[in-house]
Amino acid sequence: MIVVIPNIKARHDSVKVAPEFYSVQHFKEYDNFLNDLKNDLLPYIEKNYPVLSGRDNRAVAGLSMGGRSALHIGIEMIDEFAYIGAFTPAVGVLPYDVEKGLFIQETLTVPLKYKKSTLIMIVKGSNDDVVKEWPEVYNNTLNKNGVEHIYYITPGGHDFDVWKNSLYNFVRRIFQ
Repeated sequence: MIVVIPNIKARHDSVKVAPEFYSVQHFKEYDNFLNDLKNDLLPYIEKNYPVLSGRDNRAVAGLSMGGRSALHIGIEMIDEFAYIGAFTPAVGVLPYDVEKGLFIQETLTVPLKYKKSTLIMIVKGSNDDVVKEWPEVYNNTLNKNGVEHIYYITPGGHDFDVWKNSLYNFVRRIFQ
């Protein structure tokens, strides 16, 4: 397995001052990574490393904002990824008071042809006071939309104890 850990905050070189942390502009920098991944990173990896192609040979996972991005990328690029791990995923996958959301409840789903061949795992820390109820909201939305997935709550907060547990359980299930 080849693991690639990019900086998923994709901002244009002309931006000299970072946007305020809890702002739409800040979140758009993360959302823009989907374009970098599709247009630059995946082609580079496929050209320079001995990787297998096809969705069954690709996983996307992340923690916090990376978990939000993993859900975004995995669902938007469902033809390219069969495994999606969202570990304490941040707010913004669905609409909330600051953003319109990457999806709405009806579109946070997987096409019928992929429902049986996609692994989605969402994990929440029992004491996570950063992402709060959002992992559960995503879980409930996927349930409502008939998308089989794994959701569990593990002891901890918004921290590496939860993320290590999440990654361990995710890696055990991918590429089977």
